[in-house]
Amino acid sequence: MSQSFSVSASSDISTPDKPEIKLTPHEQELFGLLKAVCAEHEQLKDTIMRVAGGWVRDKLLGLESSDIDIAVNNITGEGFAVIVNDYLKRHDLETHSIGVIKMNPDQSKHLETATFRVMGTSIDVNSLRTEVYTGDSRIPVIKQGTAYEDAHRRDFCVNALFYNINDGVVEDLTGKGLDDMQRRLLRTPLPAKQTFLDDPLRVLRAARFAARFDYETADDIVEGATDPGVRANLLNKVSRERYGQELNKMLMDKGGAPARALTLLCEWGLVSILFSVTMPIDKDPNAAPHSLMPSFLSPLRSSLDSMDEKAKELSRAPVVLGEERHVVPWRFDLRSKRRTLSRRSTGSSMTRTIEFALILGARKSVA
Repeated sequence: MSQSFSVSASSDISTPDKPEIKLTPHEQELFGLLKAVCAEHEQLKDTIMRVAGGWVRDKLLGLESSDIDIAVNNITGEGFAVIVNDYLKRHDLETHSIGVIKMNPDQSKHLETATFRVMGTSIDVNSLRTEVYTGDSRIPVIKQGTAYEDAHRRDFCVNALFYNINDGVVEDLTGKGLDDMQRRLLRTPLPAKQTFLDDPLRVLRAARFAARFDYETADDIVEGATDPGVRANLLNKVSRERYGQELNKMLMDKGGAPARALTLLCEWGLVSILFSVTMPIDKDPNAAPHSLMPSFLSPLRSSLDSMDEKAKELSRAPVVLGEERHVVPWRFDLRSKRRTLSRRSTGSSMTRTIEFALILGARKSVA
């Protein structure tokens, strides 16, 4: 059953029976302007504006967020942005160009995302949508949908919450998101196995969000993450570039917990898919993934735990991999096999560093 609650502009961190968002003065002014646009324009008189996803989650946690994604019910994202810009011009307010990001243009005409700036804030706007996955692609066929369908297409219940700008309410249309935040639990709106089979990259997102917010993962998430079919789809439907992007977020996200994220990936038996290294689990696919967690993960976790919060650089402290001592470098070039100690370390270089450590450890484990 979905839930809807009124929201105060001056509240504490919310609980399921009192979910309240504390809007900043700028957010109050921004949302007030958007409501004024809808009230004035005939085409938008029945438009419902909902902020979706991470902004709602973070605000309910008492965190600041500038990632405002708005879903509208009866107009395209571009059409909405054009009307807002026209309102700004007529009221002698600053306007900016509108960028349009096409979503599968051959399959989802008129369901693009418009991105533009209002009052100095970047906003993404799109229509409410539903998704259907087909074939061997993780890219869905997208169709216009309802708010309920839009919430249930999302990866996790805590990311499926809406803030209804028109009414000033938090909407939990999965009926689980607010409860999960209180319980510190990560669940999927739909069955996890099917969610991961449709889009295997969500397995990596599960590890990242569970680590970042220190949430437990629901049993069916663990079952789905370790399912052979999900592993096969992760290997065959997702490019290594997308692996890298998600892994870099694990390492670079502000407030992230890369050590725990990598621990989960090891427990779920996914390291050999994500990194260029053969793990013991590949030699015994019937064994429980957590029982084959490599012995070198502990020192690697120590190195990750010592990452500087601001620079996010790996420690140069020696770690024990097998019986030998190695320095986990800040940067390791796999092509030249040379280490560098540049402080301009990036997420990609840290991914290569971890891969290097995994290779060294795996050689010891399977020797």
